[in-house]
Amino acid sequence: MYARIRPTNTGVLAPWAQRAIALNQTRSQTMRDYGKVEFITILEPLWFGVIPETLLPTIAFLIPLVLVAGFVVFPTIHAYVERIAREAQAELEGKHL
Repeated sequence: MYARIRPTNTGVLAPWAQRAIALNQTRSQTMRDYGKVEFITILEPLWFGVIPETLLPTIAFLIPLVLVAGFVVFPTIHAYVERIAREAQAELEGKHL
């Protein structure tokens, strides 16, 4: 399976357009004079039938980043929310901290 079909060319601008305008020719007449311009289509292979090959470095970077952030950020947020919940519970019970 393939994903992300990426057409590329040799970077040559269409020379037939300028000449066709100057000589008042049609595109097909001018293209016969210049010949063919190469056009390459690159098909990117899929990993596991879903993930494009160029996405693998991004995934390899994000997985450890998310795991580390989860172990650092989650406890901080959990402690903050728990503190707020205890204050609210104490307020509802009529106790003051």
